[in-house]
Amino acid sequence: MSEKQNQVEAPVKEKKKYFTAETKKKKERLMRCTYNDCENTFIAFPHARFCEYHKDPTTRPKTKRVEKNTMFKFPHEYNVKILIERACDCCGKPYRLEIYPGREDYPCFCEEHQNDWKRKHWKMNHVEK
Repeated sequence: MSEKQNQVEAPVKEKKKYFTAETKKKKERLMRCTYNDCENTFIAFPHARFCEYHKDPTTRPKTKRVEKNTMFKFPHEYNVKILIERACDCCGKPYRLEIYPGREDYPCFCEEHQNDWKRKHWKMNHVEK
């Protein structure tokens, strides 16, 4: 016999299958449009929120941001940094402000009431009866 016939062939290993975007099944479902008073249903992936009509941003009105007056204008002509004291618009407690040259907008509130949540809860707890 020849040497080639006596050799045993090694088994071939199968390649592992990895899940990629092509191998995953995409699940489409019957969805309902989340726009106000829209009763349209459509078939889409679970993350879709709007129907074909409301998917276009021009059909949805933009909500305008409400500007909050948390800053006040302090026009000055100082050339150096200056410290001044001012009363907080929320609690009336004096706080220090650093006035910088070239800057005119400064906060109306002390450090304890810088954000809306703190101002709201301070006002709720300190309602005059």
